[in-house]
Amino acid sequence: MDYKYSYDVDSIKCDPISNTFYRYELQILLKTATSDSKEAIVLMMNPSNANGDTSDATTNQLLMCRKYNKFTIFNILPFSGQATELPENDALLKQVKGKEDFLKTNHRKIINYINSNKNADILFATGQFNRNCQRAVSLREDIDKDILKMFYTEYNSICEFAFKELNDSNRIHVVSSCGKPIKNGLGRHPSRSAFDIQEANFEESTKNSNLHYKLKVKNSPI
Repeated sequence: MDYKYSYDVDSIKCDPISNTFYRYELQILLKTATSDSKEAIVLMMNPSNANGDTSDATTNQLLMCRKYNKFTIFNILPFSGQATELPENDALLKQVKGKEDFLKTNHRKIINYINSNKNADILFATGQFNRNCQRAVSLREDIDKDILKMFYTEYNSICEFAFKELNDSNRIHVVSSCGKPIKNGLGRHPSRSAFDIQEANFEESTKNSNLHYKLKVKNSPI
């Protein structure tokens, strides 16, 4: 799929440049950007196959948000593919057998970039594992729900950093459905339907759940 909006080809960054199994970072600078353009650091669940040459529906949907002219996309899990397909992708599982190194590198890149770009907003847009994905995981007893465990471990680690270091700033934002509250304390995935971007902060979860921190829109009673 082509990129829907006009972007600066020379400034696009994909790390690694080309890889079927994982992606750490995808950065897109729109041609309308100026030296003082607002940047969005976007945190999603896991990457698609979008890169420096090819886009996808989710990336094109993000670029519609005219509040930002620069998008730097990271993912909680760096492994490529639809989330529902990850537990069934034997080639991927073999490739990431030493997954701890991939996860450590991914975590370090996210934290370093957030700390180095203090004027950028941080958009939490992971969505959540739907029933189809959880069913696929449960059918793969050989990985013992490894994908779900990896996601929650990494997500909670990022949220703990944001809660301790950024919660009093105005940098944390959440993607939500238009006119609707946040669902289950997670940012919505910016899929094909319209979405809002709202300023938020984290609260420690008081319930026994996989999430240690939950997002809440600022000044919202919900």
